[in-house]
Amino acid sequence: MAQSPMADNGWFYPGLKIICFLTSFIFTVIDAESVYMDKWGHCTGNAISVDGDVYTLFSTGGGFNHESLICEITFKARHDKSLCLTFKTFSIDDCGVTLKIFERSTASGKNRDMFGCNDRKPNRICTTERYFTVKLEKAALNNNQNYEFQIDVQESDSFTGEDVVITSIGVFVGIIVTVMIIILVIAVLVIYCCCKKMRHSAGANIVYNPANTAPPPQYPVQPSAPPLHDHPDSHQPNNVNVPPYTPPPPYSQYDPSTEKQPV
Repeated sequence: MAQSPMADNGWFYPGLKIICFLTSFIFTVIDAESVYMDKWGHCTGNAISVDGDVYTLFSTGGGFNHESLICEITFKARHDKSLCLTFKTFSIDDCGVTLKIFERSTASGKNRDMFGCNDRKPNRICTTERYFTVKLEKAALNNNQNYEFQIDVQESDSFTGEDVVITSIGVFVGIIVTVMIIILVIAVLVIYCCCKKMRHSAGANIVYNPANTAPPPQYPVQPSAPPLHDHPDSHQPNNVNVPPYTPPPPYSQYDPSTEKQPV
């Protein structure tokens, strides 16, 4: 009994589906700069190596639409790089939809960030690790509606946790050294000002007595009265009758009370 052509071609539709799947997978590799969270090949594929390129993650728009309750896409940077996510658009109106960000190669453990309905658009999120995993989770199927976002993924300079600790210690030490230098400078200025003030005060208390610079007389000056001796009458006035208010007699080396003056 002859079989109908349709029976002979019963493999056609399953084969067509396989071809479509392979084509979708191939274009996933070729069109690596655009990643869609409604594309089965992207949600179930391996980590995407960024490697200096800029990838754009779309919530929908993959063409051959696929819907599931969970879609996880992981991005991987080079060994000396880290990753940053820049949100271009973001809107979630369905409160059963959440978007979670993990700083690891899988969506396990505690998430770094989580966004849900009525949350504002984030600006930029950077990691200190090589991996970012974005997880879209739904409470129920919604035909990929009532949410929309567009995220740019690109590499940045690596800045690990160890680098953060080292940098923090360096900043702390720098602050301490700067404060010590400032205190030292202030102390030196205070000491200098105090010493200068003390010197100024000491100089103000010294009275300057200029020396007598008058020239000596050209001839010896004789006293106008006889020198005093230990004679009992040396303190008495001379026996010479001297009118009052007259100058004393001229100096004489003879004592008129004891000796006679030469003729």
